[in-house]
Amino acid sequence: MLAAPRVPRPRSVSVVLGAAVCAFTLLTLGCDHDRPPLYGCDTRLEACQERVAAELSRVRGGPRVDLPPIEVISEAELRERYGGETMAPTPEEALSIERWGRTLMLLQLVESPAALLSGSLEDFVTNVAGFYDPSTGVITLIDRGVPTSFESATFLLAHELTHYAQDIDTMAGFGLHEGLARSLDNTIALKHHGEGEAEVVANLVMASLRNEEIPADVFRAYFADWLAGFRRTVADASDPYLLVQSRASYAVGGAYLTDAWLAGGAGGLRGQWSPAILETASWMRGYDSRVSAEPLMECDFPSAPQGYTAWADDALGGEMLFAMLLPEAAPSDASLAASWSDAATWRGDHLRVYLGEAGDPAAAPVALAYRVRADTDASARAIAARLTAAQSELVYVQQEGRDVLLLASEDQAAWEAWSYPLGCAGLPMGVAPARMRSIAERLPARAFYGIAP
Repeated sequence: MLAAPRVPRPRSVSVVLGAAVCAFTLLTLGCDHDRPPLYGCDTRLEACQERVAAELSRVRGGPRVDLPPIEVISEAELRERYGGETMAPTPEEALSIERWGRTLMLLQLVESPAALLSGSLEDFVTNVAGFYDPSTGVITLIDRGVPTSFESATFLLAHELTHYAQDIDTMAGFGLHEGLARSLDNTIALKHHGEGEAEVVANLVMASLRNEEIPADVFRAYFADWLAGFRRTVADASDPYLLVQSRASYAVGGAYLTDAWLAGGAGGLRGQWSPAILETASWMRGYDSRVSAEPLMECDFPSAPQGYTAWADDALGGEMLFAMLLPEAAPSDASLAASWSDAATWRGDHLRVYLGEAGDPAAAPVALAYRVRADTDASARAIAARLTAAQSELVYVQQEGRDVLLLASEDQAAWEAWSYPLGCAGLPMGVAPARMRSIAERLPARAFYGIAP
């Protein structure tokens, strides 16, 4: 018996969970209430909207940004728009989400498949502040009946207008990313382009409106603090998968693209769109540190457990690996930073999900094989040690050179005896993800689900 080592076209959106004014304040004044108020204007007025759009066009470069239609809806109207039968999955989609959720449970990335259904939807409806929808060309802002400062509203408008400008670029053939999201890692990585740029540009617009400049060290420290807070939030979360999927692009993308802007201004920022950055580990490593995923081969994966067949193949990426390396006990900030650094040594991964035989498809047991490749043997040892400490005692972890193999299953007997395939042809692993991973795929794809430091 195998012993298990020991030790569970897209839309553009912005969400504000706190006072955005304090987020921007850190870039210029610090959260000092004795300082003068930040600049803002009444974004309900067209004159304000036009001024923000003009400043955005100037600091971002690219095509001129005219105003799209802007609507304001209540929280009740938002819930009605994205609730009920509108969001209900088909039986086939529900089964796919359920299986994917059980897979993530084996990796301790969610507590329950419900996180991918009601959890994703409630998070969006509760927290979204506004979004731009390319299919309608409309910016939608949410009125929750709570007073909003001019500064917060101006920052939000600048963020959303950046997404509108990105859509103008796309329609003109610039920065096309259509068809590049072949895996979960690709999907998350591509979000960093849009949300990271929107954060950088919105901060530049606010500084420009005040006729100020943001010192490079302050700009970098702003995103470094945000990233540290993001890592802590992931460590404290019961469903870290949702946080990595929805939050990482702001702090991580913003940090990377801030350095791109500091190095080359608006041209340096726009130059990052093509070729697209398709690996979250590249974003994690920082500006000008792109890494290409190394393909894993069929020969690198064990044969399917007896009575099981392959159901889905995907790549999780470096940011999701980080969430898998966190122990249940509250880690220190230094430990979180070390786990982040270890995950950034990612050079490729592959997740294969298997389904066992069952009369009822919904009752088919899930098993998985996950293989991740690091840059060196030493990095792989560090990843293996963290996975062994963080994952369930029923999970098997084994280092093989630069690779780490993880096997897990709902039926403990599934991986009792396993072996690599004989006479393997050496074909690269293909990606065939589950038909639907989460109900969030029906929500506006770019959502600001976090507070800047």
